Amino acid sequence: MAGMESSEGEERKKVVVVSGGVGGSLVARSLQFNTDVILIDLSIQLCTVLLTLLVAKAVDIKEGGVVTEDGNLFPYDYLLAATGHRDSVPRSRRERIAQYQEEFEKIKFSNSILIIGGGPTGVELAGEIAVDFPGKKVTLKFS
Repeated sequence: MAGMESSEGEERKKVVVVSGGVGGSLVARSLQFNTDVILIDLSIQLCTVLLTLLVAKAVDIKEGGVVTEDGNLFPYDYLLAATGHRDSVPRSRRERIAQYQEEFEKIKFSNSILIIGGGPTGVELAGEIAVDFPGKKVTLKFS
């Protein structure tokens, strides 16, 4: 990949994406024809892309690149760290109900609601809030 040039004669930019989740995979897939992309993740379950895939654990990010558990350094011009989140998942029905009640209270006392993501879930949520809380301003932001 090093030294590859684009059709305009410019050297292609190197992009390292840490994570093979939905977000990281989609970005990597969309960039693969214009840049040299390396996708680093421990699993390949969501990777249906035509790029360089490295099944490894990224352990450090340095100015010069991403370091994997085996000590390899992958340089980048651009880095996308799409590592997701670590929100706790309700482990029981009681915890799930408490979480729903907390979210309900947040919506109830808000003047307006912004939902980012216009996929099926975002559209359904916006519709439910608009029906259940007709006085709320609901904004659905499409990417």
